[in-house]
Amino acid sequence: SEIPKRLSGSGWPDVIEVRGEVYLGHDEFAALNAANEAAGQKTYANPRNAAAGSLRQIDPKITATRPLRFFAYAWGLFSQPFAQTQWEALGLLKSWGFQTTPESQRVISGQGLLTAYAAMEAIRPKLGYDIDGVVYKVDRLDWQQRLGFITRTPRWAVARKFPAQQARTILEAIDVQVGRTGAVTPVARLRPVTVGGVVVENATLHNADEIARKDVRIGDTVILQRAGDVIPQILGPVLDERPADSVPFEFPTHCPCPLKTPLAKETTAAGVETVVRRCTGEFACPFQRIEHLRHFVSRRAYDIEGLGEKQLTAFYERGWVKEPADIFRLARDEEKLAELRTTDGYGETSVRNLIAGIEAKRSIPLDRFIFGLGIRHIGETTSTALARHFETVEHFIATANAAAAQRPGAGAQALSELDGVGPTAVEAILAYARHPQALLIPAGASLEEHLRLAIPRLNTRARQS
Repeated sequence: SEIPKRLSGSGWPDVIEVRGEVYLGHDEFAALNAANEAAGQKTYANPRNAAAGSLRQIDPKITATRPLRFFAYAWGLFSQPFAQTQWEALGLLKSWGFQTTPESQRVISGQGLLTAYAAMEAIRPKLGYDIDGVVYKVDRLDWQQRLGFITRTPRWAVARKFPAQQARTILEAIDVQVGRTGAVTPVARLRPVTVGGVVVENATLHNADEIARKDVRIGDTVILQRAGDVIPQILGPVLDERPADSVPFEFPTHCPCPLKTPLAKETTAAGVETVVRRCTGEFACPFQRIEHLRHFVSRRAYDIEGLGEKQLTAFYERGWVKEPADIFRLARDEEKLAELRTTDGYGETSVRNLIAGIEAKRSIPLDRFIFGLGIRHIGETTSTALARHFETVEHFIATANAAAAQRPGAGAQALSELDGVGPTAVEAILAYARHPQALLIPAGASLEEHLRLAIPRLNTRARQS
């Protein structure tokens, strides 16, 4: 292990807090994504997200299965001094059993810093893990103490970033994806290319205006980089290599879903037209519907164990799950469960685990429930503010419905007076409550009736943490 359970060597203080960087190497990242994809679980866009997501797992047993690595580079609390220089301290950390980066160097001049920077940039592609720069530190610890901090930033350390790594590849296609809120996003499908140790096949093009501004076309050779060494970004086309029969990309005017609903731009309260085009089909759009379902079971909402995106999509395509209530109905539908047991990839154990995961979430804190509804502009912070105020789902729904129906005395004013709930969030709640298919419920059923039917033992008390 790169974090020892017992310290080796000698010379350590009675108490020391060791600090460092948790990361995933390129090989470990590829293996984790392959395993997750095979299991129908979420794959990660890059090693940084994978490492952070692994550490944020609620279940530490899941974190323990991830191939995380650790470089020690600093310390916090310590009971007595143990070194006079940064270099000496790094050597001691290594002797005690911690992994430290072997590329660290000690230099004695400004030119030495520049030489070390150039050397690190040269070996960067061969490291097997991502770095985005170097950090220069004053070596003497007494000088570090004298230099001190500006707020939380040390005066004795300076980060110098590397230029983003770039590559050329072919833009083979442009697809459009429809998100939970109806936003239609163009995605570039690229001939696979390695950028900074990561194979990139897709990159967002953001919106129609961005495509027009960059004038990227299908068939173009494009310059690609990972912005911040994380997000794949197309800088633009190589015009000298553009095919003779190239034509500008025509952004669709209708949603790619079977309903072919028209796309529309929104206008802000100030009368400014936004650049994002949205499908106007709302809950009737199957693409938005499946994204709502994915949001409903996401980690920060219902977080149903055993029900990942792959399984949910399969259930949706079978017609088993069209609305959140169907998830809870499925857990008690013996006919469907019997069919599921005979499906490739399933068996008695996996079906039993799925049922247990669903049943465990029939009771859920109110803030998670509100967040799981997927109301536009209602994130975790606003969901918590609403839950702490209303305390029960009945109170929240009654207030939202009263405001939506413009009944006197209740609703909109009560919502707008809440701390942490701005006017945009209030309008989003009202629009949601007015929609006949809110929460994807059948027409004619009220939201409150639907919840009592689908989740009879819903724990509607807000969490206090």
